[in-house]
Amino acid sequence: MRERKKIALEAANTLTKCLNTGTGFLYNEIEVGRKRAGRAIIDFMTILPLLWWAHGETGDENYRDVACRHSISTIENLLRNDGSTIHAVDFEIKTGRIIRKTTVQGHDENSCWSRGQAWGIYGFAEAYGATEEKLFLSIAEKLATYFENLPKDHVPYWDFNDPRIPDAPKDSSAAAIACSGLITLSNLSGKRSFGNAADRILRSLLINYVAGENRDGILKHGCFHVHRKIGVDKGLIWGDYYFMEALMKSGILQDGG
Repeated sequence: MRERKKIALEAANTLTKCLNTGTGFLYNEIEVGRKRAGRAIIDFMTILPLLWWAHGETGDENYRDVACRHSISTIENLLRNDGSTIHAVDFEIKTGRIIRKTTVQGHDENSCWSRGQAWGIYGFAEAYGATEEKLFLSIAEKLATYFENLPKDHVPYWDFNDPRIPDAPKDSSAAAIACSGLITLSNLSGKRSFGNAADRILRSLLINYVAGENRDGILKHGCFHVHRKIGVDKGLIWGDYYFMEALMKSGILQDGG
């Protein structure tokens, strides 16, 4: 146990070093044209629990500060007024100047990639749980409200704005991630409406999306990367992970059961 804690803290320390002070983002480097640039994505909201945990374990405020800075930069740069999310933002590493806001896996730059929206719900619910900052709660609620724009089976298409809907691929992994985040959000906010939304999603996943025997994975109809034609209408490991987490949070699945 002590060794695993040491490794986790080392990982948290490494993560804090990925902060770009000019933007407040945790980032990775990419190439834009022939130049190196920084990129931050909405997905990064779900790596912050490592920093929240490290702060709780050590009391070191740097972990909390880095996580808060990234969360606020995400609000300022990757959220739209209607509660939808932008997938990615690219910036100059040295100056912090924003180069563009774009998407890697969504339909287009103005669309809302459903798994990115789910990452946002989950990440901001966790951020509020760790900090009790009302801003993070209000953002989680705003993202969750947008996510409620679901088809009849309560599982989103891979992108909310794909013009091919209802003939576009579904993404059960986005549903599972959002479901787990909605349960947390309901518990923290005391608003049963978010719990009801999670119940509807979870029920649909159980009835309509469990793959059954002799299949790889637990959930079917996941969607990894439409543009690259990778993992479209397939089982996805992260979909299975968050599905199981949601089952445990809901009490349907008990520890050891």
